[in-house]
Amino acid sequence: MALPASCHDQPVGATRSPGKRGRPTPRRVPGLTVCGTCAGESLGGPDDGARDEQMRVLRDLAGELGAALTVVDCLDACERGDVVVVRPSAAGRAIGAAPVWLQRMAGPSAMGELREWLAAGGPGVAAEPSGLERHRLVGPDAL
Repeated sequence: MALPASCHDQPVGATRSPGKRGRPTPRRVPGLTVCGTCAGESLGGPDDGARDEQMRVLRDLAGELGAALTVVDCLDACERGDVVVVRPSAAGRAIGAAPVWLQRMAGPSAMGELREWLAAGGPGVAAEPSGLERHRLVGPDAL
């Protein structure tokens, strides 16, 4: 699967459908922004299909839960590998939740924890699973 040609957001998966008077309906599930360049890099070498596999896993997850998936060229955290940003749902944003940056997210354990958290509501709505703590990037100097 080809990566985006630029770092402009390219939503994949569920889209927002028009609500009353043509306004988009708020998402009930958090969104994801992923680095298409470093996806899968912590699973193996650059030419072994790890990136394609990780992108397939992310797309499947987004499709399963109805989450918006935005793939960008780079999130400027290349040394962190497999960076995923979890964007709060409308309910999370309403109570002041901020996006959560996670690193080294390739693999079944991390993705399973992420799936559970997204399904429960994500940032601001559900408690972050303890298994994701080691993946979290914290503070402005984290990047």
